[in-house]
Amino acid sequence: MALGMVALTQSAASATTGTSPPGTYTPVQIAEWTYTSAGGRPVQLMAVAPKGLAGPLPTVIFATGYDTSFSQYATLTNELVSAGYLVVGIDGAGYSAVFPAYLAGGDTAVIDEIHDATTALPQAETALGSLIDALHVTLMGDSNGGVAATALGENSSYCDHSYQSFVSLGGGKDTQVIPSGWTGSCSTGSLAGNPPMLFQTGTIGRFSDPDWTDQFSANAYALASPPAAYVISNNSGHISSILCPSQIRMAGGVPEEVTCTPTLDAEAASFRSSLVAWLNAYNRGDTTPNGPSMTTFEEEAGSDGLTYQMESDVAGPPPVTAVGIATDPATGGYWLLTSNGGVFNFNAPWYGSPKAAGTAGGVAVTGIAAGPNGKGYVISRANGGVFNFGTTFYGSEAGKLPAGVSGVGIATDPSTGGYWLLTSNGGVFNFGAPWYGSPKAADTVGGVALTGIAAGPGGNGYLISRANGGVFNYGTPFYGSEAGKLPAGVSGVGIATDPTTGGYWLLTSNGGVFNFGAPWYGSPKAAGTVGGVALTGIAAGPGGNGYLVSRANGGVFNFGVPFHGSEAGKLPAGVTGVGIATN
Repeated sequence: MALGMVALTQSAASATTGTSPPGTYTPVQIAEWTYTSAGGRPVQLMAVAPKGLAGPLPTVIFATGYDTSFSQYATLTNELVSAGYLVVGIDGAGYSAVFPAYLAGGDTAVIDEIHDATTALPQAETALGSLIDALHVTLMGDSNGGVAATALGENSSYCDHSYQSFVSLGGGKDTQVIPSGWTGSCSTGSLAGNPPMLFQTGTIGRFSDPDWTDQFSANAYALASPPAAYVISNNSGHISSILCPSQIRMAGGVPEEVTCTPTLDAEAASFRSSLVAWLNAYNRGDTTPNGPSMTTFEEEAGSDGLTYQMESDVAGPPPVTAVGIATDPATGGYWLLTSNGGVFNFNAPWYGSPKAAGTAGGVAVTGIAAGPNGKGYVISRANGGVFNFGTTFYGSEAGKLPAGVSGVGIATDPSTGGYWLLTSNGGVFNFGAPWYGSPKAADTVGGVALTGIAAGPGGNGYLISRANGGVFNYGTPFYGSEAGKLPAGVSGVGIATDPTTGGYWLLTSNGGVFNFGAPWYGSPKAAGTVGGVALTGIAAGPGGNGYLVSRANGGVFNFGVPFHGSEAGKLPAGVTGVGIATN
């Protein structure tokens, strides 16, 4: 089938990003198209949207079970859409009943589904445009699709940070996809551990063998980082808690599950309602989910036949924090980068932002650096990517970083206009700028987190700050550090260089600013103004006359340089300031 869009015919109401009003909406199929995936396999996508809502909408990408089709999940799809979600179903050759000639079975089908779950989201974003809220996307899968969701959310060999949360419904087969000795690790630069995950399994039916759904889900849940939920459908088979009271899935023409009963109907309805509540908290980020309270997941046993476990009842995704800073002596103004990809300009020209361009893609941004002579800025991403606005793009490490490694910050070379990208394993990648060395190459990382990178004066080398207060220098002089001197619980946050003296300032989490070979102008700690708000970056003022400190709430502290404004108290819920760059 060629790409063919079915236009919405109903009037559309405006929707707030990631928080479309929960309620009851009529599901409408709006699109169905195919694309070619790995090995030349056709993949069909179908989109179902809530009637009367315009984008961007919180989105669920749904991966089907083996030898099924997305249309067979109408009961679940309709419930999700009626709650305000856009649902896009995946039917891929090799595992979907839509393409019977391709059915392969075994691990080949699982690997195909993992690959298609990775490619389906960018395909849907291209076809559906602004309907999809890229910052609020969940990957949900049944059976083999549940294995795919688990792998992309937990397995370091398959991590996909385009999704913000994952749901595995009756995932099965604990073999090649979850190899022996595997430990869950899909960390990003802003998230230690895995994204929010929910696992569901039944206890009776064809696949209740311990090697399949219940043991797989229990193992995966044990490896998941909070917040994670595990729901056992005590009266249910492999998938009946998803579909009842609709017709049970057929596998090879043979009914796979027990017949729906009033008991299973009630259990299924209760689970789907709880699933919507979980999505409202961990996809939308609602603090008051539509449906059962999140404390439902803390019950040891429910009268509805479900057993719940929950590692955390914190509503909403974890806050996004990151560090990275650099300077540019042009107007004396500055740019503030926020975790949703926004860039706010204060007495400096605005060149654009990932948020405005719609390119944030759910990947955390980790730092901002001014271009040469204040001509634009570059922004680093947790996946190793780099955004450029008003300045030249020389390359990035997007999609190339090893599993568990993330981008930490970025600094520009005022001599060449190129830049250096710092990664969490101590690597420094140079793009259009000379390479001077790295902690990884020198084997000096020593298990201490790296928190920021700053160009040396005139672009002669760079400095790297460490969480323990240490400083690495490459191509530029070393004037000292606070390594081993910080109080317990206090860490280094970022570093900025003084273009006048060649010295530098080190910012710490308690608001301290330590000066090495550069004059001291004050600090939030000395002024008593930290106020319990995390500090996220430091940038030298023009000509080295002082410095600016950014705060997670969008605020800015100025020391020795003019104050031109901030976003303190103005950022949307869940959005934090990431870093600051001066112009």
